[in-house]
Amino acid sequence: ARLNQARLVHALGIAGSRIIRGTVVSVTTTAITVRSTDGFTQTWRLDQQLRVVKQHARTDIGAVSTGATIGIAGVRDGDGHLGRLILVPAK
Repeated sequence: ARLNQARLVHALGIAGSRIIRGTVVSVTTTAITVRSTDGFTQTWRLDQQLRVVKQHARTDIGAVSTGATIGIAGVRDGDGHLGRLILVPAK
């Protein structure tokens, strides 16, 4: 099923929140670390509200691998960030 990414960002309540694009340094079922194109590295906690979209279809965190280029969006969560949306572009 195709997903409208703008509607998904709005539905998840993350429009205007922290969004970065970069390379996955490490990934587990509970956290992902991404190095942005300017060299900044950030770890995001992941929870059950996470949505992963690859090639316009919803998938799960298993579709994200170390070394992949992704976009991630989320919200502040205490001293860290909580990932809510991961976009994996088509190769």
